[in-house]
Amino acid sequence: MASMPIEVSSIYCYPIKSLGGMQVDSAEIGPRGVRHDRRWMIVDDQGEFLSQRSRPELCYLSASVTEGELRIQDRSGELVSVDREPSGERMNVCVWDDSVEALRSPGADAWLSERLGQDVRLVYMPDDARRFAPKGVRDPISFADAYPALVVSEQSLEELNHRLEASVGVNRFRPNIVLRGSGAFAEDEWRHITIGETPFHFCRLCARCNLTTIDPQTALFGVEPLRTLAQFRLIDQKACFGAYFGPDGAGRIEVGAPVEIG
Repeated sequence: MASMPIEVSSIYCYPIKSLGGMQVDSAEIGPRGVRHDRRWMIVDDQGEFLSQRSRPELCYLSASVTEGELRIQDRSGELVSVDREPSGERMNVCVWDDSVEALRSPGADAWLSERLGQDVRLVYMPDDARRFAPKGVRDPISFADAYPALVVSEQSLEELNHRLEASVGVNRFRPNIVLRGSGAFAEDEWRHITIGETPFHFCRLCARCNLTTIDPQTALFGVEPLRTLAQFRLIDQKACFGAYFGPDGAGRIEVGAPVEIG
């Protein structure tokens, strides 16, 4: 029997780091991965980034990008919009161990501060900002944790859910590109893939953290799926799910696009 072709089943963009994102039918790919992905970030009054790891209620907020603006919406449906390319003052912000120069996007500061109960600022990474992937991988990156694009497969998720008492959705893992037809955890072995006509290179496997255990409906931490991943997906003492890839050029990907390995 011929093997099933591998193709893109869904594409996600998360404009603001740690907020809910948007599912799209196609996406432009640039040096930092999916266009607009993690180009904005919420920081405190000291410029330190906010994450669901410490503020799980961020999952109640979502962001989307239109031709001219960034929209942020809460669970009640209330929203605020700001210019997609802000012209605010520059400030240094911290994301993990990196200090990055960002542009303030102050139009949403009061709205976000009210919902989070603290003084926060929305900032944007301009094109001339310099931040690179760690551990010798010199891919330019946005405010993402470490690498340009996270790829997971539907079959990997199915294998994990087969082991869980209550299944989880792919949103727990915040991928950029979801594939079907690859076989469970086949992405562990890939070193080069081409999606449509856009080539990517392997960066590293994705070691998962407790953010995956936050129930997006309640903003409460649990133990799954991290506990089960640690039982059968422990690689170099880390529970892994999905793989990071970096683009080898600009292009465009779309749902249904074929994926070639190697």
